[in-house]
Amino acid sequence: MLTASHQQATRQAQYPLFMKPDAPIAVPDVAKVLSATYEGTPLAGKAERPIRIDRQLESHVIQLRKEMPKELQGIIWQSYGVLAESVMVPIYSPLESYPLPYRTGSDSYSDDSAYWQFRSLTALANTNPDKYLPLLRSVWSKESAKLYKEVTMLDKTLKQSYASDKATALGLAADYSYGQLEQTYQMAKDLRYKLMTDLTKSTEKKYSEEEFKKIMSL
Repeated sequence: MLTASHQQATRQAQYPLFMKPDAPIAVPDVAKVLSATYEGTPLAGKAERPIRIDRQLESHVIQLRKEMPKELQGIIWQSYGVLAESVMVPIYSPLESYPLPYRTGSDSYSDDSAYWQFRSLTALANTNPDKYLPLLRSVWSKESAKLYKEVTMLDKTLKQSYASDKATALGLAADYSYGQLEQTYQMAKDLRYKLMTDLTKSTEKKYSEEEFKKIMSL
């Protein structure tokens, strides 16, 4: 995927250990790789791609930016559940405390656990994948694009702030990550409620696609 210029046959006994990508790799590129299935390849329908399965617990990308102040060089892009139906949230290094939903959970489903909220979305969507999976991917794709853009802008602000007030810059970075974790958790929760509502109403005789659109617009 990162070296499309170098065509290789499937099911070879041996592949090159190292390859140079066609272009510099950015976080969205890695997310795309981690979300990839065999769809559109000769192996489609023949096997399950190990890097993207419905049992996926979490994904993360560690990004180091040498142009940033030392305490802000590292940022972890973290997702929960199946990445293809989730979102990578930027977590700056100064963040020390996570919202309660990210510290809650066990092996049993819990409505107040971020892990279960994100993972259950794919489980629900798979009850009608042609209808629900595109919806999830559209929502999180838009949110991902927004986050990538925000981090680019925030980095500029953080560098300027760090030069005059280090503590303020670090606090701003931590607050941003904390806020995005809360926001995406609430988005996942709202999406799950809407899917559950639509699944229930879809059993009614008077149900129509207009009802689905109405539920999703709430």
